[in-house]
Amino acid sequence: MKKGKGAVLMETVLIHILYLVLFYVALLLLHNNRLIIKNLSEITGSNFFVQLLLHMAVMLAFPIAVAVYTKTSLTALGITAKNGFLGAILLVVYLLQFFIRKDFSARGIYSAVYLLVSVALGEELFFRGWSYSRLKQINLIAAMLISGMFFGMMHAIYPGVVAGKSAADIAISMVTGHLGGGIVGGLLFVLLLELSGSLFIPILAHALLDYVDYANGWWGVAAYVFSVAYLIVKIKFIDKKAIRLFHVKAADSDTKA
Repeated sequence: MKKGKGAVLMETVLIHILYLVLFYVALLLLHNNRLIIKNLSEITGSNFFVQLLLHMAVMLAFPIAVAVYTKTSLTALGITAKNGFLGAILLVVYLLQFFIRKDFSARGIYSAVYLLVSVALGEELFFRGWSYSRLKQINLIAAMLISGMFFGMMHAIYPGVVAGKSAADIAISMVTGHLGGGIVGGLLFVLLLELSGSLFIPILAHALLDYVDYANGWWGVAAYVFSVAYLIVKIKFIDKKAIRLFHVKAADSDTKA
């Protein structure tokens, strides 16, 4: 029996709440048992892979499980090959940033890998790929607000756990310090997803914005602006021209037939 829109909305909100709870519990257990680092300065060659696997498990296990549970297809998640050229450009810029930083230590390599395959991939897979894409079938505005709101709230958990804050203090910080930023940030990545039709574009843009430090922050902003401009130009001129060309060829074929 197909679920109604109200049931889907309620289920999706509850899954978001469960995500926050499990994310908090997982980080708390790992932190209290000294299984995860507090900051990147603690990364060494000996703990590199263990830390990466633990962080990837925390960030990716739940989104993947939810996608399987809700029977969400890869296409519905935005896992497509659309706009691969733009994706390649963003990946090159990301790699270029790594070489510009000239930090080839275990910490430097970890930072580049962790922010891309753990943070950006995990957050975009859940909040844009699954959450937003599912909710927009019900209501576009609700999709942008709900996915963005929870996206912002989850960012209060890790720093709160590391700082030793209580669950109550973290919950307050979610609302007072991260709610609005999450909605705004979420909208920026939603725009890329909608324009590109591929989750890989917001993943790479997200990673770039997280990876660059304050001194090189313009790299991430420039990459984002370029991506939006490129996609708009491509949709408005290149794609439309290709569609018109297809129609002309189709009409010629019909005439010859």
